[in-house]
Amino acid sequence: LVDQALAVGDRITAESYLSIDAGHGSVSKGWLIDCAIQPWKEGTFLNTTEDIIIEGEDMETCKVLWKGQVWGISSCSLTSVQELRNLFKHGKPILSPSSSAPAPSGS
Repeated sequence: LVDQALAVGDRITAESYLSIDAGHGSVSKGWLIDCAIQPWKEGTFLNTTEDIIIEGEDMETCKVLWKGQVWGISSCSLTSVQELRNLFKHGKPILSPSSSAPAPSGS
């Protein structure tokens, strides 16, 4: 999309696409990014798991926040929020509205 926008001289659209931080990768390879909208991130490692917060107590309604932004989970084989927190070993669980103490982080 970036290349298409630049091909027609639409720099503003190209820059807006590059401002999106999205991609995917492999946890089993140490959070290796294998595809990203920003191509310079491909082949690098996601090393900011300390910025991840997991809110909630069940997988259906939990939220994953990274740097204050809500991230969606489109497919997940985990069955509990605790497993999700363990996946993000440095994630900081926060109080949910129905809880009076922080959930264990699994660290």
